[in-house]
Amino acid sequence: GKKITYGQSVQLKHIFSGKYLTINFKQMSQEYGCCQMFLSETTKESWFTIEPTYSLIKRGQVINYKDFFQIKSLTSSTPFYLHVFKKPTEEYNDNKYFILNASQRASSLKAKLFMSYMDSEKEKEYI
Repeated sequence: GKKITYGQSVQLKHIFSGKYLTINFKQMSQEYGCCQMFLSETTKESWFTIEPTYSLIKRGQVINYKDFFQIKSLTSSTPFYLHVFKKPTEEYNDNKYFILNASQRASSLKAKLFMSYMDSEKEKEYI
């Protein structure tokens, strides 16, 4: 594959449906102050840019393994970022529930090496 750089415009494609991750600015999410995300055909709301978490890293630099970064919407005049919300559960078990929203509060994401689908089935801790 091609190397991804900070500041690069990207679309996030869902492998199984072939649709793209898109922000719905008209629909609020379960988390306060967040917009809902959904899968759709490609639209202008499905374009994002990769931003560095730390100011030491400049636009145009290659994203390296274990780098932290944020994913920002390209279409909104107000900055909206992908935000991972851990949904609280009332049950005392090991199940983890995550919701992906668009928020003005960015989630810091970490670059991982490619993982095959079979490996991801074995490792349930990855989002």
